[in-house]
Amino acid sequence: MKSKRNLILIMALLIAAGVIFFIERPFERNGRVAEGDLLVFPDFEPWKVNKIYVGSRNLMFENREGNWLLITESGAYSADRNQIAALLQAIRELKRDNIASESRDKQSLFGLNATEGIEVIAYDLEGQKIADFWVGKKGPDGLSAYVKRADTDEIVLQPGNLRDHLDKPLKLWRDRKVFPVKADDVVEITLQVQEETVVLNRDTQGGWFLVKPMARKADGGRIEQMLTVLNDLEAVDFADQLKPVEAGLTTPTLRLGVRLKDRSTKMLLVGQAANEWGYYAMTGEGQSVVVLQNAVLRVLFPEVKELEASSVDVPVKEPKDCVIC
Repeated sequence: MKSKRNLILIMALLIAAGVIFFIERPFERNGRVAEGDLLVFPDFEPWKVNKIYVGSRNLMFENREGNWLLITESGAYSADRNQIAALLQAIRELKRDNIASESRDKQSLFGLNATEGIEVIAYDLEGQKIADFWVGKKGPDGLSAYVKRADTDEIVLQPGNLRDHLDKPLKLWRDRKVFPVKADDVVEITLQVQEETVVLNRDTQGGWFLVKPMARKADGGRIEQMLTVLNDLEAVDFADQLKPVEAGLTTPTLRLGVRLKDRSTKMLLVGQAANEWGYYAMTGEGQSVVVLQNAVLRVLFPEVKELEASSVDVPVKEPKDCVIC
């Protein structure tokens, strides 16, 4: 009986020791590599980057006075800051914890040759390279990608969607914001649909009123919706090759103007249909021609009766042919 109790006690101690060993992993801790040593570029910091080159895509980004620009043969355009930030953070987080190969002969197997791979180079303000690496084929999960530094043969499998990020269309690298404006800064809105002009004013208490074509109290919620859509307005495509006259923007069908508290003004012009779902537009002389979706234009250019406060008895008008349908 005593020997049986001793056996049970020994087994309990072994189980307890096993649990402690599993949780604490003393040998693994002693051999663990510091996280900083696993980074592909240990000294890389996003704020040091001044230029980024993405080979094979022939993309060049440059930071000029805090603004990221996409440099192309046709000109320099504002770049999407969020896309640039995501790329720089992805470079910062590249790790060597899943090494796939250290053989130079196997680089083509992982899509890291000149014909399939994408080279990414980051430069600092002095023009020195602070990161230079290649991105190859996607990994077995369809998301990760094989990556290697330009100065080593070590190939690592990197989680995330870095390859998809680099492969996206050129237009998605550009800043697609068309008309950023804070709603609280707007004191007047002018809408022109062909020959009809609508003017809305905000009073000192923040209430909105129709001034033209008639004097009525306006639906403040509807106006705020317009301003929210206007601030969030994004181009779905760019038409840099088109001149304004070719896009119908020298004699626009629709005009939207706002006057701000500081007395400055901004204008949105809408011209011809670009396709079945969008229209050409621009925000002023010398600006790029963009394509906007029909759906947002319907919000920005409502009928007058939609702008009147619901408490007002509004005479019913005969419906007109809509311009944006």
